[in-house]
Amino acid sequence: MSFLQHKTKSARQTIAFGVAIGVGVVLVGVMIWVYTRPQKGPENDAGRQIADFYTTIVDNAQSYFGGKSDTIE
Repeated sequence: MSFLQHKTKSARQTIAFGVAIGVGVVLVGVMIWVYTRPQKGPENDAGRQIADFYTTIVDNAQSYFGGKSDTIE
């Protein structure tokens, strides 16, 4: 960062603040772009199998904690 050494401390702070704001705007823009795109389901058989496996595991786990007899009174 030798090219900034001749600038005053306040100028360097202003430049750093501007760069930080610019990076933040880019990251927020990417986040908005990613989360507003339409979501696609699994396109191949392996993806469907993983999704089915995950759904089965979640359903089985919920069945363990879903009954009233399992709660502590």
